[in-house]
Amino acid sequence: MTALLRQSIYSRLAGYEDTKDAERLAVDPTMRQVVGDRARDRDAALTSQMGRFETEVLTQPGNSAVLMHLSGRWIDAVHERKPIREIVLDLDSSVSETYGQQEGSAYNGHFACTCYHPLFCFNQDGELERALLRNGNVHSADDWRSVLEPVVARYRPMKVKKFFRGDATFANPELYPFLEAEGYLYAIRLPANDVLQREIEHLLTRPVGRPPGKPIVWYHGFMYEAASWDKPRRVVAKVEWHQGELFPRVGFIVTNLGGGAASVVWFYNGRGTAEQWIKEGKNAVKKRFPILVFEAAASAEEPFAELQPWVSYAKLPTAFVGQGSYGKFRIECQHRPITFNEGEGICRASARGPPFSSSFWSPIARTPPPAPQRSP
Repeated sequence: MTALLRQSIYSRLAGYEDTKDAERLAVDPTMRQVVGDRARDRDAALTSQMGRFETEVLTQPGNSAVLMHLSGRWIDAVHERKPIREIVLDLDSSVSETYGQQEGSAYNGHFACTCYHPLFCFNQDGELERALLRNGNVHSADDWRSVLEPVVARYRPMKVKKFFRGDATFANPELYPFLEAEGYLYAIRLPANDVLQREIEHLLTRPVGRPPGKPIVWYHGFMYEAASWDKPRRVVAKVEWHQGELFPRVGFIVTNLGGGAASVVWFYNGRGTAEQWIKEGKNAVKKRFPILVFEAAASAEEPFAELQPWVSYAKLPTAFVGQGSYGKFRIECQHRPITFNEGEGICRASARGPPFSSSFWSPIARTPPPAPQRSP
């Protein structure tokens, strides 16, 4: 099991995003040494083994929970050897595009694509504390407790300064008292409204004279209590006048930090590094969500088990069969026709081609289909 996990992780780190690449990596001397165990004397795992491991073993509830805690355990081991004086947590969501109809993927209007909408928590050193894969159409702050609470619980015994940063999607009335009760100092972007705008009305008058090359920046702090809040909290406003722009750029931050307004904004601006770490991870570790997954049951996997040019399994969707009339269908996988009976068989589909759609399916005669050809 450990060897399979090593092969799954290090193959991605090496730039191989598909399980089909295991056919080549299984005989690679470096990968065999990295995987260890029996792979040093034999070959590493093949595509069929890696496919079963990633789709059947890793997806079990118990294993998924262990994997979610794994990065935190690694970080704790580092902190035991190199103690920290403070911890800064950045919570942010991102987009992982999908190509097909994977379970949980959905169209997201903000990102304008079909995707998953994962949530990440990083610390100030760029280490991923915890991540959660979510449906594509959920709100950016949806299920934030599942990510943040376990991380906060790990650092609770540590006598260090604790900070939190989040953008406007995390301006949640439940989040502020949670952080305050845990002893965290926070800076969270606050969406603008009429009440907040009135507080800085004196800063919204355009400066007289020719604008300088550098932006004119003003800060203002005040106490504010929204209708959903349990008490008034400090809000810091930043107003920027830029040359060539008619209206100012205005931002609000709710915080329990002390110090001047400019220092609060400076601390919050460090949150942008979390977005760069997410982008860095996407570019460094190749991933792909290419294959259509159906809920309809399938059987007779063996005849299609060795079609190696394809990456993942796509089950026959009986809902698409002849628009409800059950019959036989043909699907083209990289220009290779494969014929099978209704509800039977599994075809490996190309991850590099266009996504599946109903136009890929066309009924054929009800004569017995020819036996599928195995790849050499």
